[in-house]
Amino acid sequence: MPGSLIGLSVCYGLGILAGTTFNFHLTGLYVILIITFVTACLLIKKSIGRIPIYLCLFLIGVIVVHSNLSHPSHISNLVSAEGGRKLDLKGTIVSEPEPNSLILRAEEVLEKGKWKITKGLVLVRLNSVDINCSYADSVRIDGYLSLPSSPRNPGEFNYRSFLARKKVYALVNVFSQNQVTPLGTGHVNPVTRLALILKHRMEIIIRKSMSPPQSLFLEATLLGNRWRLPEEWNEIFSHTGTAHILAISGLHVGFVFSIALILFRILGFPIKMQAFLTITIIIIYCLITGGRPPAVRASIMAVTILTGVILGRPVNIWNSLALAAFLILILNPIELFDPGFQMSFMAVSGIIYIHPRLQKLWNPSNSWLGRAWKAVIVITGAQVAILPLVAYYFNIFPLISFPANLVVVPILGLVVGLGFSACISGLIWIGFAHLFNAANWVVITVLLKILNFLYLLPGSCIEVPSPPIYLIIVYYAGVFVLLKIVEDVEIGRSLV
Repeated sequence: MPGSLIGLSVCYGLGILAGTTFNFHLTGLYVILIITFVTACLLIKKSIGRIPIYLCLFLIGVIVVHSNLSHPSHISNLVSAEGGRKLDLKGTIVSEPEPNSLILRAEEVLEKGKWKITKGLVLVRLNSVDINCSYADSVRIDGYLSLPSSPRNPGEFNYRSFLARKKVYALVNVFSQNQVTPLGTGHVNPVTRLALILKHRMEIIIRKSMSPPQSLFLEATLLGNRWRLPEEWNEIFSHTGTAHILAISGLHVGFVFSIALILFRILGFPIKMQAFLTITIIIIYCLITGGRPPAVRASIMAVTILTGVILGRPVNIWNSLALAAFLILILNPIELFDPGFQMSFMAVSGIIYIHPRLQKLWNPSNSWLGRAWKAVIVITGAQVAILPLVAYYFNIFPLISFPANLVVVPILGLVVGLGFSACISGLIWIGFAHLFNAANWVVITVLLKILNFLYLLPGSCIEVPSPPIYLIIVYYAGVFVLLKIVEDVEIGRSLV
């Protein structure tokens, strides 16, 4: 049913919002949910049957938020907000370790001489400590458990909420190698483990076939290793409105999607086989890059579209977007409040809604001009949709953002294509990787010089205060009304 997933996702999201804003009694919510569910079953075939279904999703959203940390054995309940606590933990490393941190899935805690079962994710900070651990390793950590800091003043960065969006609710600081004891291999997702092995191999290929800093940029844009970039680069990309290219997002998944389809088409595979193999590559790529929400969103949409190709059925793009949002929020409801989640979905919504309306204003007969115009309106749709969110969360207004993205996005597609080709061919022979990345080194160098030039332009970015929520709503309403007027004028012209 077209649009039905949109209503379900919106109601579930509103439930999450309500659950984090107000306090509810869980027992009462469960009673109301059961009554509503029974009502929905009785009215399922009637026109008003959707209402109790939507209400069920709203209540589930509220309940999920309230019951998320209610389990007494959860790691966050073992330490108070007033101070930390010294604990011995056993767990499994469930993220690829970075130089200064890793994420541990807590499994057992030592209390009064006995090991007790616990649950939850813990961020382990490695303070100038180099430990030889990797994903899936089981370890014992003797450390000081504490809660992440919360803001002391209004407007300050909320580190606790930031980690909560990653389902991390506690911290452990490690200052010595003696605090970490390897215990063997833990239980993890074998597919994710294989994907990270492949990622490690791709990292080696990039580092052998390209010199820094270009290799650092390729690792960030292709594999998600943003932590390896020089600190000053973040400011350059942020102030030119192109920071999104450093984080694995739907843009990158879209490039991989296109590259895979083109490759399989050249190889002459049947259309359904092309779709199936592309789905496999997209899922593996999403796992390699850490399964970040923008990449997950784009992957779900791509898989939905390709599944429609395999089944021979048309796909509603809005429903695909709603399904992606719904699945991400099922896995982690707190993602609703993540700026990256919000901007990712707003950017795609802007493209879907604005693109066809601007396309009607002008449809060039020249094919190359048509492609250029399509690129312009796609970037326009995304920029218009995320502009107030950028101002709200980052207090900047990148004046150079639109022309910068017009130049950078096509070049990034070339970077990803050459880098992907280098990594795949490098698995066969490293010489192939040298050939592809020799060309890519030139492309990346040109891209970085262009961005540095735009960054140094006077007035390329201005600082602004966070706009109030009502002003953001007025902005989106104004965009909607303006596009509606444009659409009505175009319809009037076609009738004359």
